[in-house]
Amino acid sequence: MSLALTTLLIVAWFTCIQSVWNGARLAVERSETWAMEDGVIRVLGADVHAALSVHVESGALYVDTATGDTYRYAVNGAAQLVRLQVATGGVSVVAAHVTAAQFAVRQSTVQVKVTYGDGTVQELEFTDLEG
Repeated sequence: MSLALTTLLIVAWFTCIQSVWNGARLAVERSETWAMEDGVIRVLGADVHAALSVHVESGALYVDTATGDTYRYAVNGAAQLVRLQVATGGVSVVAAHVTAAQFAVRQSTVQVKVTYGDGTVQELEFTDLEG
């Protein structure tokens, strides 16, 4: 009887520890996704709001700025949403664990849909200066 009770308590304890561990892991993953979502809003939003023109070509978003710089936004082979400065080749990682990004330009509105590895989908709309 004592052995069965001890076994039951150990199993219950391990189950509880595993649940806490899984919950903590999910919380960390979600907070990382929130940080990446914020980066997409901040970086892409600033570029689009300051753009002279924007267009989509071959699934990538191109942003032409008043300073003469052109930025290309696309998902690379390492599952990162990157911002490439076309003239210099400089690359900045905007978000990681990205499985897909879709861009559309309708009049003065840029629509962005980013899908993350944890299944989170971020849908955004930005208006450029013409709008």
